[in-house]
Amino acid sequence: MGNGYGTYRTSRAESMAAYDDAPPPLRWIMRNAVAKWAANPLVERYWAHREKGLDHAKALAAVAEMIQRQEADDTRETYGPTHPEAAPRRDH
Repeated sequence: MGNGYGTYRTSRAESMAAYDDAPPPLRWIMRNAVAKWAANPLVERYWAHREKGLDHAKALAAVAEMIQRQEADDTRETYGPTHPEAAPRRDH
């Protein structure tokens, strides 16, 4: 079972376990994101930032920034560049 979007594969139990293991502020970020994000890759990304030496707040900020950037890109692709929440086009 996927998360309903993209190609990330997980099970409901794995996704719920990852969400439960996430620090409360990261759970808040996931709950308040526009899109329905799979918990597993976000929790993995958070811990990868921590392992690189970022403190808790900076790791959370990095994950939140990644989500915001991706959602702005998705908004631009879905609604066009004139949408007020659309990101400027970036070459990836």
